[in-house]
Amino acid sequence: MSTRYHENLTKILDEERALILGGGFDRLADVVKKKEAALQDFATLGAQQRDAAIPGLQAKLRENARLLEAAMLGFEHAKMRLNDIRGTIGQLKTYNGQGKVSSSRTAGPSMSFKA
Repeated sequence: MSTRYHENLTKILDEERALILGGGFDRLADVVKKKEAALQDFATLGAQQRDAAIPGLQAKLRENARLLEAAMLGFEHAKMRLNDIRGTIGQLKTYNGQGKVSSSRTAGPSMSFKA
């Protein structure tokens, strides 16, 4: 059974999904506000209408939560990788004839200017 409240909430969840998949994280706060208002409207439906709509909405909510968790994990991995790269600046690792690692410090990034 579909109502305008159910359709509105479904549309908002689809918008949220599209933003997550498209990297529009800066606009998710606006969608959360819309979602909260739509949930309040949805709560005004009769129990029978709500109960009929809940399984489909729960599936969309779970999927969006899964996508957000995956995005957060990706951000965390990217942050760790950038920190690893940042830690190598100014270092040079080489291997000697016996295959052992030898590290040496380099001058690091520098700039030169000509007059």
